[in-house]
Order: sequence, then structure tokens, then C-alpha cells
Amino acid sequence: MKKLASILLSLLMVISMVAGASAETFTGEDAGIGPVVVTLTVEGGQITAATVDTSNETVGIGAHLGEAFAQEIVAEQTADVDDVSGATVTTNAVEAAAKKAMIAAGLMEDDSVAAADTACDIVVIGAGGAGMAAALQAADLGVENIIVLEKTGSTGGNTSRATGGMNAAKTV
Repeated sequence: MKKLASILLSLLMVISMVAGASAETFTGEDAGIGPVVVTLTVEGGQITAATVDTSNETVGIGAHLGEAFAQEIVAEQTADVDDVSGATVTTNAVEAAAKKAMIAAGLMEDDSVAAADTACDIVVIGAGGAGMAAALQAADLGVENIIVLEKTGSTGGNTSRATGGMNAAKTV
């Protein structure tokens, strides 16, 4: 009798573990040309399926890339998808939305930094030629804690689009 009860109890534990490992879905959204939505199916800590809705993106450029991005997310188990030339805005939105879904699923930590978490002496808004010159000038004057904020994914601002000229000559 004890042996039968022990077997039944063990079987019940196995069934509950299998039921506990059922798949869950997590969704992240970010702005591309339009809203981009990534939905991940996660089971046992692994991404088992993904859907990427890029239907609001530019037809012929980013709108048709959803399935390819979804396959890459599942195959590589990451939000860092390969960039698609000409569809940078869509690619960045897919990555950001996938990261939000992965954070919600507990597959990665939220590494964003809130402004309240940081102390400094000077904040420079904009990492173009003028902003970077201001930060360098502050450093030359002895300021040690300088934060430069940039809204885009890279530095340069309008200066990177300029066709010549010299920003910030003789700033002192």
C-alpha cells in the first residue's frame, strides 16, 4: 500500500512539474515607422515561438520583414537581430520591442538607467559638434562629472549631416 501511494504521489509530482512548465506569451511594443509588436512564446526559459508584426512599416522596405525577424529571434534566442540595410528604423524597433518582451518574460534584465540614479556636475543635451565641444570645454576647465545625452542611436547630431565647415572653433 505504501509503495502504491509512493508511486501515485511521484506520478502526481511529475504531472504538476510538466503542467508548471507550460508556455506563456509575452509582448513588447516599440515605435518604428508605425507600431511594431513582438510576441514571444516562452517555455522552460526558452523562446519557442515568436511573431513580429511589422505590418505598419513601409511597404517594400520594413513591412515584409516580420517573419524573418521572428525566425531569427527564436533561432538565436536573442533580441539582437541582424540589421537590414534600408530598414534601420524597423530593425531598431523590432530589437527594442523584443527586449521589452524578453524583460517581461524574465529572460533578460532591464538595463535602462533612470536619470534619478545618476549624479553629475554638468549635463550636456545633444552629442553633435556643439554638444561635444561644450563637454570637452567643461572637461578642460576641470569639471569631472559630465554626462552627455543624445536622443539618437549615435553621436554626431546635425554635424554628421553637414557638408563642411567647422563647428566650435576657438571656443574660449
